[in-house]
Amino acid sequence: MKTTPLKVILREQCLPELKARCAYFDVVTLRAWLKNKRIPYKSATLNRYMTELTDAGFVWSAGPAGTASYRPRSTSMPNL
Repeated sequence: MKTTPLKVILREQCLPELKARCAYFDVVTLRAWLKNKRIPYKSATLNRYMTELTDAGFVWSAGPAGTASYRPRSTSMPNL
């Protein structure tokens, strides 16, 4: 039985599902999603893939280490 590569799971399943639930997520949420789906991963591989997906524009860094967003950093709240 062929397994789906982790990067594909992140791009096609995990990130879209998290995006439907929240605008921001952290690495703890990401790991919990993978654990809940019983998808094995190595932390170093997960970190590398998330860096690649960030560089490719699937998600954006949201500041604190391990926090990501579906909105580019240039998006800001209007001044009221």
